[in-house]
Amino acid sequence: MRIKLKHQLNLMFMIIGCFILTISSIAVYYQIMSTLKENSERSTVSQFQHMERTLLSFRQEVERQSVDLLLNPLVREFLRGQDSAVDRIFAGLELAKLFKTAKLQSTWLESILLFTGDGDVVSEAQSSPLYQQGRGDMPFYRSSMHQASTAQSFRMFWYGGRQLADFVSPDVMTDDKHTPLISTVRYIEISQTPRRGGTLVLNIREQALASLYESLAALPGETAYIVDKEGTVISSLDKTGLGKRGEVAHKLDPERRFGSVSYTPEQADARQVVYYALEGSDWVLIKEIPLKLFNGDLQKLQRILVIALISSLALMMLFSNYWTQLILKPLRQLTDRMQELEHGQLGVRVERLPRNEIGLLSRQFNRMSQSIVDLIHRSEAIEAKKRNHEIKALQAQITPHFLYNTLNVIKWMAVARKADDIADSVVALGNMLIPFYKYTSPLWSLEDEIAYIHNYVKLMNRRYGEGIHFTCRTPNHLLHAQVLKFMLQPIVENAFQHGFELKQFQGRIEIDVTEEEGWLLVAVKDDGIGMDEEQLKRTERHMNREYADEDRQESIGLNNTHARLKLHFGSEYGIQLSSRQGQGTIILLCLPMLKQES
Repeated sequence: MRIKLKHQLNLMFMIIGCFILTISSIAVYYQIMSTLKENSERSTVSQFQHMERTLLSFRQEVERQSVDLLLNPLVREFLRGQDSAVDRIFAGLELAKLFKTAKLQSTWLESILLFTGDGDVVSEAQSSPLYQQGRGDMPFYRSSMHQASTAQSFRMFWYGGRQLADFVSPDVMTDDKHTPLISTVRYIEISQTPRRGGTLVLNIREQALASLYESLAALPGETAYIVDKEGTVISSLDKTGLGKRGEVAHKLDPERRFGSVSYTPEQADARQVVYYALEGSDWVLIKEIPLKLFNGDLQKLQRILVIALISSLALMMLFSNYWTQLILKPLRQLTDRMQELEHGQLGVRVERLPRNEIGLLSRQFNRMSQSIVDLIHRSEAIEAKKRNHEIKALQAQITPHFLYNTLNVIKWMAVARKADDIADSVVALGNMLIPFYKYTSPLWSLEDEIAYIHNYVKLMNRRYGEGIHFTCRTPNHLLHAQVLKFMLQPIVENAFQHGFELKQFQGRIEIDVTEEEGWLLVAVKDDGIGMDEEQLKRTERHMNREYADEDRQESIGLNNTHARLKLHFGSEYGIQLSSRQGQGTIILLCLPMLKQES
């Protein structure tokens, strides 16, 4: 991004601040909305609980009226049907008058109808009482209401969204045939004459029931209604949904007596639906509250949140700009010094070092800058020393050649005088000088190392009287393994000088070479005087020192070889010692198994 770091930080602070404030505002908004819904639910349920007694009293009054009519002697005598046809006509008319009287005594009854099992109908649905015989063609006989009521005698069934046309034929209906009704249906069976059992229907004006709970919808847009166990609207302040399945019926939790759900009807505002199941009935009282009624308070809250958001952003912009300048000032100084260093100004430093990560970075830069200067001086000194060493190395190469050529001359002089021992010693010494100028690598083959040791032992035996017997056991496939040059000579030398000096240089030196799990193990054994436990520990301690103790000549060679093995191959490699007083010493050299091509 081609934007300055200062602007990036400011932008980042603004974005983070906007994000946090927006999320917080949304969370506060929905929390308050949830609180308003909960308060609305509690308030509405409290209203429902007060309304419950009124509605249950209404149901009880209707049920009592139905029982009184069914137990009336006129009704039971008519249902027995033992009179003549003429007497039944008069009895039916008397019964119709009884129904009219009962209707006049009630403010909520719209009509009373009695349907007998053999098709007689007594109705108070007209301006005058009506009795008709053999009217099995009435719609009621074909309805589910009739089937349900006759299946369970004397049980009352409630139905909503009904009209008079659902019970009687058009020829007996008056102009009030479209009045919304709530119907109670109860069947009574006469044991002596089962065919004359009858179904009593009380049709209640739906508006009479709706007037009992119309106070629930006090605000504009609110509505209340009652649904049965099937979800059908049986009473409603909004008459358009009567007799239909409620749109929110499937959202109600049947396991809970009351609760609330959110609902958004088509082409209408979102609503909160609070429901309450009336005790001892299959009715559920429902109230729908438009959420926009809550928006009056929420709009005030929104304005407060917007003002707070804008003010917070302005303050954030000011403070972020101030703090970014404060934070980036030492960083700018560091970048300036880095540019100066890039252009060749060595030794530049950052003067102001804050106590934070930038200060730590500046201190590291100062160290790096000074280290570059020191490194350049050191490199110049090293180069000077290197040139001196190269000159000395070129001069030193002359000495081995000269010595080798001189020894060759001495050898032929000894041969000419038939001094074979001198000739052999000179040849052995010459062979030992060859590696010093012929091999430049620090490694060579195990075969070359053993050959070198053979020449060394030959010279030492010439010196000390040929009393040391030397043997070497090496598998042929290990002869080409790569080992450290001259690693065995200090070991064998220690054996001569410290192991056999008190034994008049009489004994054995054996070298055993083995391979074990990728390791090359070279064991140098002697049967010299050995060491006691205290001497062994002291020797191991001196051998493992970083620098050899020049006062202990017997540990210099071990220390040197041990350190060279670790430096060349790693800290896990080196020398292990074991010795016993009067029985000799075993020195084990551990190094990696390296092939010649490696």
